Order: sequence, then C-alpha cells, then structure tokens
Amino acid sequence: MDNEILKSLTKEKLNQEIREFEGDNVHLDSNQIDTEASVFHSNKKIVSAAHFFFEKTFSYVIELKECLFTSGVTINAEFEKPLVFKGSIFSKSFSHTGNVNNRAVFANVFFGSETEFSNVNFKDDVRFSKSRFLRGAKFISCTFEGIVDFKEAIIKEEIEFNDCTFNGKVFFSVAHINWLTLNNCIFNSLFSFEEGSVATFFLISLSNFKLDVSFRQLRLNSFSINKAIFESNIDFSALQTTPSIRSIDIKYSEFWGETVFFDRHFESVLFYDVIFKGVADFYNSTFLEGIPFIKTRFLDSLILTKVKIKKNLLAFVNSSVAKSFILHDATFEQGLNLAPMHGNGEGTINALNCNFGDFKASLDAGDVYLDENWKKISFEHKRETYRILKNEAIKQNNRIAALDFHAREMESHTLCVKEKGNYILSRTSKETKLDKLAHKLSERAFKKDTIVKSIVLAPFAIPIILIMVICYPFANIKFNSDLFVLRLNQITNNHGSDWKRGIIFTLSTSAIFFMLFWFSLEQAPVVFNVNASLEHTLDGIGNIFSNYLNFTNPTHRVSFMENHYSEEIFTKGAWTVFFDFIARIFIGVGLYQTIQAFRKYGRF
Repeated sequence: MDNEILKSLTKEKLNQEIREFEGDNVHLDSNQIDTEASVFHSNKKIVSAAHFFFEKTFSYVIELKECLFTSGVTINAEFEKPLVFKGSIFSKSFSHTGNVNNRAVFANVFFGSETEFSNVNFKDDVRFSKSRFLRGAKFISCTFEGIVDFKEAIIKEEIEFNDCTFNGKVFFSVAHINWLTLNNCIFNSLFSFEEGSVATFFLISLSNFKLDVSFRQLRLNSFSINKAIFESNIDFSALQTTPSIRSIDIKYSEFWGETVFFDRHFESVLFYDVIFKGVADFYNSTFLEGIPFIKTRFLDSLILTKVKIKKNLLAFVNSSVAKSFILHDATFEQGLNLAPMHGNGEGTINALNCNFGDFKASLDAGDVYLDENWKKISFEHKRETYRILKNEAIKQNNRIAALDFHAREMESHTLCVKEKGNYILSRTSKETKLDKLAHKLSERAFKKDTIVKSIVLAPFAIPIILIMVICYPFANIKFNSDLFVLRLNQITNNHGSDWKRGIIFTLSTSAIFFMLFWFSLEQAPVVFNVNASLEHTLDGIGNIFSNYLNFTNPTHRVSFMENHYSEEIFTKGAWTVFFDFIARIFIGVGLYQTIQAFRKYGRF
C-alpha cells in the first residue's frame, strides 16, 4: 500500500527529533522518585535509566511529559494513580509489566524501538492517540477495563494483541498501521476502526467480539479473519481497498448479527466455512475477482443488490441460504454458479433485472470442490444455474423471468450437447457394420477354398460392392438428433420466447419451397414478357402472390393452382409432390412454433 505517512516514519526521523531535543540530563531510578508527594512531575528531561519503576507500588501520580529516554526502559510495578508519558520519546526498548489502576496516557509518544506490554491490567482509560511506533508493539495477556484510544496513531511495523481482553471501547480512528493482529482476544464492548484509517495488513484470529464492530471507511491492503466470532453487528460500509490489494479472506468464522458491506470495492474475496446467522448485505459493492462462498451457510437472508462482479464467478460451493437470496440489479460479467449449492429448504432466490452477460463455460471445468476450480464453470453447471433460477421464478409466479431463464437454460444445454457431440452431422471414430462387412468379405475372398466360389459369384457381388462404395461415405456419419432439435427450437422461436423468429422462419422456408415447387412444374404457369403491358404484369405478380399465400396454408391441395390456370398450363413435374410434402412439414413447424411463442406467458 502506498502510504506516505507510514513511509515518513523512519529511523532518521527519530534521530532528528533526538538531536533537536532540548532538556536537562538526569538519571532516574525507582529510589530517586520514591517520595511521599502526591505527584511526581518531570518535564523536558533527558533521562537515562536501565530499570524504571521496578518492583514497586506507586500511590501517587507519575507525570513524565516531553522527556527523552536514551536507554531502555523496563517497568514492573503497580500504579494506583495516573501514569502519564505524554509527548515523550523512548529511543530504546520499552517494556511494561504490572497493573495500572488509573488512567494511562501515552499520547503523542514516540516509541523508537521494541515495545511490549505484558500482563498489564489497565483498569481505566488508555490513550495512545497520535503516538508513533517505529518498531511496532506487542500487547500480551493484557486487560483493558476502560477506553483504548489509538486515534491518529502511526505504527510502522506490526502491532499485535495476543490473549487480551477489552471491556471498554476500542478506537483506531484515523490511524495508520502497517500490520494489525488480533489473536485470541475478547472484545466485550464496541470495536471501531474507522474515519479514514489505513491498515496494510489486518489479521483477526481466534477472537470473540461481543458487541458491534465497525470498519467504516477503513482502507486496507489485506484483511483476514480466521476462527473469529462476531456476536453482534459488523459494519464494513465504505470499506475502501487499494488497487494493490491481494486478498480479503474470511474462514472458519461466525457472524451472529447483521453483516454489512455497503458501497465497497474488493479485488479478491474468499468465504470459507463461514456461518452468517444474521442478514449479510453486500449492497452496491464491486468485486474484481469474483466471490467464492465455500462451505458457507447463511441462516438468514443474503442480499446482493446492485453487486458488480467483473472477473470469474459468484460461486456457491457446498453453501446454502436459509431464507431470501436477493439478486436485484446485479451484474455478473463472467457468470454465476449455483449448481454446487445446497438446497435452500424454505428459502427463495429472487433474481430481478440482473445482467448475466454471455459468460463462457467449458466441457471439463475440473472438480469444483478443489481449490481454484471455483473460478471455472462447466456447461452442466451453467445450465443447472439457469434451471434453479427458472424454478425459483416459477415458484414466485414470475413468468417473464422464468421464460428468460428457460431460454438461457436451453441455450446452455445446446452448447453442452454441441461440445459433447461436435455437430449435428459428424463422423464417428467407431467401426461401423459396413466396415465389419467389408473386412469380412476381403478376408474370405483370398482364402484358397473360396477363390472358385468368388469367381462364380462375382456377377452377383458387383452390385453389392457398388452399393457399399456409394453408401460408405455416409455409413460412419453420426446424426446428433438432440442438437438438431435444440438448434431448430433456437432458430424458430428461441425456445418459446420470440414469436418473430417463428414468423420469419415460416415465411422464408415457404418462399424457398414455393420457388422449388414452381420450378419443378413441367410448364411454368407465368412467363414474364418485357413487352407485356403494366396491367398484365401486375396481374401476373398478383396471381403469384396469391398462389404463394395458398402455398403457406399447410392444408392446400397439390393442384391448388388450377384455380388460376388451365390444366394444360398447370402440369406437375416429377419433384413437385416431393417439394410440396417437405414444404408442408416446415410450414407446419413454423406455424406451431409461432403459436407457442405467442403463448409464452401461459407456459409456466
């Protein structure tokens, strides 16, 4: 992540502030500040101390403001009153162990080396606002009873919370962090990481959030949630990701309340073995690399309204939605795969005004249950997806949507059959019966005991051989009847959804066969003459058009032209009846398909 604020926090920056620091040199240890006064105060001092506040209990306020600590600081003590290090610089390591029974203020502090808080019980508020951590920080087995404030903090490396308990609110407002880890922590109050905060990497593992969690307007590079439980609502609204994002992974976790991903932009997302007990809402979010829901259960509703998926798929693998699955105005540029999805039970899928695009499928997409294969979709899964959407639309009495999904289902099935069977007519690699017969005859013909028989039977065998030679090119041609029917339905009415195709098919095929019928006559009823008058020309054209309309009637007589021409002029040829018979079939198919398309809203 290109974060200029994090880049500006360097060792040179620390050395510069040390050089510019002005103050008196002092050496302090526990004995020197052990006083009965109510406040120990030191301001603008250069402090050298190997062990500071070591193994003591301090019952008075400790204030060391704007001090420079030139050596490592180790604290192992208990503080009954406030502990204040506001504006100080710790140039070496800082280690704190013990209880702070009052507020602790580390505001605007510069931690220049390793920083660790171990087994510290903060019984009041802790302030790290505007603090800078050059080498990161560790909080191990700490308890925070009050507010924890990291507002505008800058953490160059990793800040890690291990086995910590937060009973008060936690704020990371406008903070800039390279890596934040929450491992095996318990949050009993609000956790807020918002208002323009930036985190390059964010890891939540084995943690439990009792109350609401907010990641509003958080900008991050990589976000991972592993084995975490969110018992209340979690808000990812306005969660911003940079173009260099690698992944947002949520695995083995549970969301008990409402989970909101409003108006967000994600490049890579993975949900694996996740349970959403409340509503999961991804309203108006964009996903560049698709969304795989693997072994994910939505015990309430899933909302994908106005979602845009640019690459790959929205895939449900061994996942289920118990209640409503809402797909309104969603865009799937490369597809949707609902085939591996578990049954919804009483749940419904409501797909309205979605753009599924013309996404590609393959004959062998591999095992969808293996990693990375979710990005591929087979023809069978594509067809099954549209079948599921069609049936859901039928359940909701949405006939218009059901027709669209039915057409897409049949189109997918057509492509599937085509890929499996190549074309309507294709050569087969299997040995045909004609091949076997020819092979057997050639073997028997060259046996000694059959040579005489072959010579005697040669006159009878020649016609058989000629028939075999003529038929052989067609003997190993395979006719794909399923693909023929599917293509014919697609051409004639787009699987019952387009009546215009039926009319065009009927008129075009009838016109072709009418011309063949016309030219098959032994004598043409009408012969055009350039010297004919306009009246006679128009008369002839009118008669032809009238005959064409009669021809499109599948119940017409073969000799229907006798009404306009004498028997001498109208004489049937050898092919006339054949063309008339074939034309009736095609015209009947066209008329039937047109009627079916006009009745499309009554089909489901």
